[in-house]
Amino acid sequence: MGAKNRQDYSPGDLSFIPWNVLGQLSPEQFNALDQIAVTRQLGKNDFVFRPGENAGNVNFLKSGKVKVFHYATSGKEAILWFCFGGDIFGLAEAVQCGVREVGAQACEASVVISIPQDSFNAYLFEHPQVMFLLLQVMTSRLRCLSETLANVSGEQVQTRLARLLYWLCTRYGKYETDKVVIGVYLTHQEIADMIGATRQTVTSLMSNFKQQGILEIHDRFIHIIDKNRLCAM
Repeated sequence: MGAKNRQDYSPGDLSFIPWNVLGQLSPEQFNALDQIAVTRQLGKNDFVFRPGENAGNVNFLKSGKVKVFHYATSGKEAILWFCFGGDIFGLAEAVQCGVREVGAQACEASVVISIPQDSFNAYLFEHPQVMFLLLQVMTSRLRCLSETLANVSGEQVQTRLARLLYWLCTRYGKYETDKVVIGVYLTHQEIADMIGATRQTVTSLMSNFKQQGILEIHDRFIHIIDKNRLCAM
């Protein structure tokens, strides 16, 4: 698995976020990781782990989509982020050997590889470059969660949605001549759960954005037509 070329991202965007860890590994690093991993086939709605479980494994998503979430005191589920092919998750709690404070659940048929913490520690000592990559990932996620918290607590829903769409452009955008195609599929309900809104509100705002010429929807994927206007929001 070769590293993703940085030139795939527009130079005017936010800092490159290497969340796709598997895609950054050299063939030797990936093969060594694969040898100590257990592969799991998950169906839609299957849990990788639940809140309250003991943490013992580090997980990578080979394919599919997994949501990482926690339950608010009201019992409502809040989505922290989505994992796509190549992402690592469940690392922080496994390092601390503590109890899972969040859950991870497949949104579609997915393939996950899980590695016991002791084996993963030994792997990192043999591959220090990967340890540095994980530090970048954790730092990026911390920044993302901090911005999300500030976003949800202090801004209107339209601004929250615009911020999320811009962030998705930065992480998953495929740049074409006159638009940016967000290369992952999220339902309106999933978007709503990420910004603390209702599905109906998200649907209404997305329709409004389309009327303003900011975005279009093709084959369920979001195409950002006017990124400057999105930023202005």
